[in-house]
Amino acid sequence: MATKTCVLHIFTIISICLPFTKCCTHFYYPAVFNFSDSNSDTGDLVSAGIELINLPYGHTYFGEPSGRYSDGRLVVDFLMDAMDLPFLNPYLGSEGLPSFRKGCNFAVAASTILPATAASVTQFSFGIQVAQFLRFKARALDLIAKGKKFEKYLPTEDYFHKGLYMFDIGQKVLAVAFYSKSLDKIIASIPTILAEFEAGVKKLYDQGGRNFSIHNQVLSDAWRRMLPSLELTHQSFMS
Repeated sequence: MATKTCVLHIFTIISICLPFTKCCTHFYYPAVFNFSDSNSDTGDLVSAGIELINLPYGHTYFGEPSGRYSDGRLVVDFLMDAMDLPFLNPYLGSEGLPSFRKGCNFAVAASTILPATAASVTQFSFGIQVAQFLRFKARALDLIAKGKKFEKYLPTEDYFHKGLYMFDIGQKVLAVAFYSKSLDKIIASIPTILAEFEAGVKKLYDQGGRNFSIHNQVLSDAWRRMLPSLELTHQSFMS
């Protein structure tokens, strides 16, 4: 009961606001584990062979497509840079013998919190990403137990415990719903979405995670383009 109470407190009150500039760095985590969609996918969708990314993606920083749905860096990249840590490698990326010592990125573009359907762009929902983490952690600790040489490439138990767990996911399921459902049905579905998200966070807490950064949904360009066509008024949200 104490564990459930504690995790509920974490779920409801923790939302870390981090200053991502080197001159104001007052935080550090030994590793970062990221769960998200295109907001912070660093190559998982591409590595899965679902889609290719071409220029102009990546042209302003990497000089070439980097697996990110951005012309430069993402929020998670700025976070890692602020802590003087290498950019997170995608979980599905195996090119170049990537190191996961400082964390792993499970984010996949077009992912949703709710389980994927036959019409989904990708099957890597939040629940699948959490399941991938569980396998990743178990495999990492098993390899380290067999030989200390693997610590150079994989997080230790201490890193899993003290690391930062980031979440920035949810806009896809809402964006799609606005095109096919009434506002009442969308609002009625939110408790189910939150319950699925809470279940995933609890699994990570039970695995020893204690530092959680839960990002709220922001008004992106996609939302700005969509809202005028929905003819929603301020009063419809307030009633």
